[in-house]
Amino acid sequence: MNLAILVVYFLDKRDEQLLDIHLKFIEKYTDVPYTIYAATNRLLPNLVERLAQYPQVKICELPDTDLRVSLEHAFYIEGLTRAAIKDGATHLCTLDVDSFPIRYGWATELGEAISDDRPVAAILRKENGDEVLTHPSCLFFSHDFYEKYKPRYFPRPKEIFDPAYWLFFYSHLGECDTGIGFSYILRKNNLNWYRILRSNRYEDHYIMGGIYGDMIFHLGASSRGIKIFKLDRKNVKLPLKLRILHGISKFLPIPVLRDKLKAYLQHNIYTLLDSQIKKNDAAYVKIRSSLLKNPESYIEQLTYP
Repeated sequence: MNLAILVVYFLDKRDEQLLDIHLKFIEKYTDVPYTIYAATNRLLPNLVERLAQYPQVKICELPDTDLRVSLEHAFYIEGLTRAAIKDGATHLCTLDVDSFPIRYGWATELGEAISDDRPVAAILRKENGDEVLTHPSCLFFSHDFYEKYKPRYFPRPKEIFDPAYWLFFYSHLGECDTGIGFSYILRKNNLNWYRILRSNRYEDHYIMGGIYGDMIFHLGASSRGIKIFKLDRKNVKLPLKLRILHGISKFLPIPVLRDKLKAYLQHNIYTLLDSQIKKNDAAYVKIRSSLLKNPESYIEQLTYP
């Protein structure tokens, strides 16, 4: 196996220690040849320099984009994937900047879990109500699968109007995130996939601070300013109009329209969810603090209480 680990690095100036933990855990627990393909277009210069100190990291020069949120993430991941394929990677795995392996043999195990009729292994956040989303905090697949099916991490705007695409996305509107293009390709071709499920024995939050398959840790929401999740919105029974507009907002490539819709949603949705946002913020502070203080100890607490 020649593994390409694909990461888009969205971090702020306070996250230097989180970056180090992410890189050190990848190095410690990945026992196959690997290269981290890094997108750093919006990473602070001091963190780019720190990232470049790691010999396993290849910083890829990718064009900038005005896209944001899932569309931006997918845009850079697509570029990293093309670079890794060109370099001859046999297997590829996306990680988030705040996700990383926590067990030896994780890559070999995922490589053995995939096959021709089950060509993808990925985190499924059932705890968030997800049913189909192959989540990018760990999305593992082979070079051969990618070359055969040419999946996209997130569809381009023109593809949204394809009837088959639209029906799939409308049916799973709350899961329209980076990785949903893989979910569509799998469904379209009647292919199965290996689901890496949450395995926490202890948790400080139902999504953040997650352990998946006893092999991947995901802090969650580190690059998200307002920490609110799909299940939070579902629990307050948002009006259908707001739920549809929230889904549409993920597809808008035009900055002016996207910003206007975002402002509208913030005013209407986030006001309704103010108390839950505060709870999530407090949980995030606690989880992040515990992780930074002693990552090995905190992960052991989540895994073996």
